[in-house]
Amino acid sequence: MDDQSWYFHGASWTGIAACAVKLLTASEHDARTYEITGSEHLNFGQWAAKLSAAIGKKVSYQNVPEEALRQGLLSMGIPVPISPNLLSPFLV
Repeated sequence: MDDQSWYFHGASWTGIAACAVKLLTASEHDARTYEITGSEHLNFGQWAAKLSAAIGKKVSYQNVPEEALRQGLLSMGIPVPISPNLLSPFLV
């Protein structure tokens, strides 16, 4: 997976907070599930560029192949049965 192949929507903290207040204080939202996303469709490289601009320091995205990520988790002592759960959000 390269940085162009996986996109996500970023949401601002203030936007998330505003949604949370509305959802937690109105009874019509009880027992409902919402996915809060932003309006921009960004890949990891674009996200890193925006973060770089915001903090004034170079931030870059580096793709890590699945097997290298798996081995890295195992080398940190993550148990084999747990590692797939940590990998799954990043594998498309």
